[in-house]
Amino acid sequence: MATFTNVPATTFAAEMSDMGFVEKTIDGTRETVFGRDIPSTTFSVVIFSTFEDGEMRTAGSDAIKVVLWNNVKGRPVASEKRVNRVGAVEDILKRVRGKARECWASAAKVESCTKCGDGVMVLRKPKKGATWTPFRGCSNF
Repeated sequence: MATFTNVPATTFAAEMSDMGFVEKTIDGTRETVFGRDIPSTTFSVVIFSTFEDGEMRTAGSDAIKVVLWNNVKGRPVASEKRVNRVGAVEDILKRVRGKARECWASAAKVESCTKCGDGVMVLRKPKKGATWTPFRGCSNF
């Protein structure tokens, strides 16, 4: 099993700043969160850092999470992209940067719900063992 790498808080914050991210407050989370608004949209890319009170969590299944965030609804548009904290610090930060770019690019592909006009269309997939076919549905349902 891989050992988690402790990324120094100052190094992580400097990388976020270099990418144009600023600290963001999200109700219900204790960790440091960074966000960057995507111009001409209601979305931002949000990075859940795993830092609490300046220290990186050491939980075994913990990972840095990068999500496309709906600023109006105050919640993710789709499932997060996980960046495991293994390997060299530079490699971890490079993977965070790559996942952030993926989320940024995905904002251009977001389709609004034509029925309610408020939600966005997301791919609904069956859980393991379910027999139904994946479909696109509104994020509000």
